[in-house]
Amino acid sequence: MNLHDLDKGKGRVVVLLHGFCEDLTIWSPVYEYLIKRYRVIAIDLPGFGISKPLNQGFSIDDVAAKVHAHLMHKNVDHYVVIGHSMGGYVALFISEQISEAIVGIGLINSNAFDDSETKKENRNKTISFIKKNGIIPFLETYIPSLFHEANRMSMEEKFKDIRAMSSSVNPETVINYSIAMRDRPDRTYLLPKLSGKILFVCGMQDNFISIRENKVQMEMITDHFHTHILSNCAHMAMYEAPLRLKNALSSFLDDVLSKIIT
Repeated sequence: MNLHDLDKGKGRVVVLLHGFCEDLTIWSPVYEYLIKRYRVIAIDLPGFGISKPLNQGFSIDDVAAKVHAHLMHKNVDHYVVIGHSMGGYVALFISEQISEAIVGIGLINSNAFDDSETKKENRNKTISFIKKNGIIPFLETYIPSLFHEANRMSMEEKFKDIRAMSSSVNPETVINYSIAMRDRPDRTYLLPKLSGKILFVCGMQDNFISIRENKVQMEMITDHFHTHILSNCAHMAMYEAPLRLKNALSSFLDDVLSKIIT
């Protein structure tokens, strides 16, 4: 079974992976911009959008293997992978296990750490809440928390977009992904190996990936890397700072892809 994707443009391949309770349409603010210069493949991860779910008990690594197999089926064997939040965790596994395929990696509101004990506890609370109340009540509080408080009133239409993406998702899928994220391993040891081909985009007001965590992981890299710390932005760079995200992606892709010898 192949995953559902949106595949447009020509040239070097850029793969876009969405985050938790999202689908490929989360990339709409930057997708049309990118396809002017690259072949861009935005993917619905298993269980989200139109892609069928994996069997219960899957890991982030299983999701990543599915993504790479999908790309191989499309004869794509070298690509830049850009992951938002949970999509970044998937991208890191591909960089670890299938490093020869990865030209560059972008972590958008994401990081390489495993969950802290506090975050694991919060995942367990999410799981318990969804089991008891379902997905819709969870989304009512979860979606606003993705955005900087100062942006929430102006972003109400975006709340509706994310709610539309996720409200029809099977609660079991959301629970299984929560478990997979809770139990994923630390991959910070990879960061020094990615010198010269990694992008960090961070929100100053991100409640999920703190600026402190981002700075710690950046300090693990001794060589060249791209970083963009966005003010007045929380966890949703593509909605809260689309122009700045476009600029970040553009400078990173220009740098990384210009170094490839054909």
